[in-house]
Amino acid sequence: MLIDLDFFKLINDELGHLAGDRVLAEVGALLRANVRDIDVPGRWGGEEFLIVCPETDAESALKVAERIVAVIAGHGFSSKRPQTASAGVAALADGDEPDGLLSRADAALY
Repeated sequence: MLIDLDFFKLINDELGHLAGDRVLAEVGALLRANVRDIDVPGRWGGEEFLIVCPETDAESALKVAERIVAVIAGHGFSSKRPQTASAGVAALADGDEPDGLLSRADAALY
């Protein structure tokens, strides 16, 4: 699953990179608090996060993604600005390579 923070550049541009870093840290904490112990959340780069959900089918992962997007939208960030996110989910298929899986998750993000 890929999670992308919507319009995040505005935080950095208008409030500064320190404020942006705080928002990123807050999102990381939200992700850790809202996944299972076996799931692996992490920052993928920029304002994107990746969550690997072992032993999870696409339908279940989509429900997790929807819940995380709602948690982010409902959080009171230190920036005092609302933050939304978009999510893309892909499930591992037989013969998949990591790049293919990530490409499908990225395509689902948009």
